[in-house]
Amino acid sequence: MTPPLTPARTAWSVTCHRILGLLVVIGLTAGACGGGERDSLQFGIRRLALDLAFVDEDAAAPLTAEVIRRIIPFDGENFPDDEFAAPPRRSDREVDLAIPALCPEADADATVPTPASPSIIDPPSPGVYPRRNTGSVEITGAGLPITLPYPPFSAWTISKAELRTRPGALGSSGVTPPARQYTVTKSLGEGFSTVERFELAAEALLLLERVTTTNGVVTTFRPDPPLEFFRFGAEGDDYVSSGVDTTNGYAGVIQGVITDRAVIDVCGELTDTFVIRFTEIVVNLRTGELSGTNEAAPTTLFFAPQHGGLVIREDVHTIQRTTGPGGEPLVARFDYVSTMLGTKPAKS
Repeated sequence: MTPPLTPARTAWSVTCHRILGLLVVIGLTAGACGGGERDSLQFGIRRLALDLAFVDEDAAAPLTAEVIRRIIPFDGENFPDDEFAAPPRRSDREVDLAIPALCPEADADATVPTPASPSIIDPPSPGVYPRRNTGSVEITGAGLPITLPYPPFSAWTISKAELRTRPGALGSSGVTPPARQYTVTKSLGEGFSTVERFELAAEALLLLERVTTTNGVVTTFRPDPPLEFFRFGAEGDDYVSSGVDTTNGYAGVIQGVITDRAVIDVCGELTDTFVIRFTEIVVNLRTGELSGTNEAAPTTLFFAPQHGGLVIREDVHTIQRTTGPGGEPLVARFDYVSTMLGTKPAKS
């Protein structure tokens, strides 16, 4: 028998779901911590009161018996046994528990239509790209510790690319020549999102800005110079870039190594990708706290330049350090795999 819900159990369930939603978004940012004048993350926890009503069954009026008579014709020889056949037992019934496949697999004789290219020619098609996820989030600190499943589904929304300028190098008064820029919005529920702005430069895909909204609190990381998210190249190439955000008090470093190629089955479409061992570290210049890739298990990106630079799959292992609403330290470890359900947007 399932025990009845109590106010304490309901509040704990709500708390767990709110903490999961909050910290998962932090993991998407790969290090985008608090900014502006607020360093701590705010947890919005709604306390729910559950009123239990009890009924005195002994005081209820007794039910009135109802007799149902049915006349069955009988010719003296053939008794209609089927009229009184017992219903099949539950164990005898066939229950269809088949769950439709999330997406089809590629045919056995399928081939890769387009190989991975060493550079990005055009930005990705704008629209919404659903993703399937598996993994967990481990949270320690504030008397937790607790392990929660990573949300099984999410979506990335890519905007239409636009020609835009940006400020020049730190200390200069000029601007850069116009270049194609677009945003990638990673959503995990209302009030929780990460928006990354990229620029398609001549030799690399640049990360210009990362804005995180966590339960109404907006934080910004805008490195100068921009970080190279992917420098054009092929197997065996590597790259390192760094930038500082003096306004919001952060510094970041990205290091990537193209170690191999891999073909990913994206819902029936074989997609060639570069395998990138990816490391990103962000330091809070006010506190000295480090967040980012777990050194013991680096993040792996499966990157498709021929599709505008889509991250077809990411195997993420990051550690995020922050503070709770009471100033207590919190550490979240993210270990999950996220895969696109299509190289074209589900809707635009």
